[in-house]
Amino acid sequence: MTSEFDAQVALTKEFINADSSSIDITRRTKTITDDGGYIWDTGVVGAAQNARILLSTDNSQVFASDGTLINSELVVLGMPDFDVVVGDTFSWDAKLWQVVSVDSKPAYLRKAEAVRYSG
Repeated sequence: MTSEFDAQVALTKEFINADSSSIDITRRTKTITDDGGYIWDTGVVGAAQNARILLSTDNSQVFASDGTLINSELVVLGMPDFDVVVGDTFSWDAKLWQVVSVDSKPAYLRKAEAVRYSG
């Protein structure tokens, strides 16, 4: 690791810790159905993780990791070891949210996009 990378990690950690939320992520898996569709199977709740959660302000449509066009409502920022994948759900601000996109670039943070989930 370079000193520049280490500096970026340190700055990211400060940014997240300045207004972090502790969230419990429920890992969900996509199971293909006999008719070619899919269902989400609910897994177990993982350990609490710290992240910085920001309301998406531009309401623009973005492509989720699976190519679906969505209106992202939340941006969730975590450290590089933030354990989150598409399909996971979590509670925040008295609402349930589903992760629709995860990006690990730049390498010094992990960013997820989430939408309200009606389960």
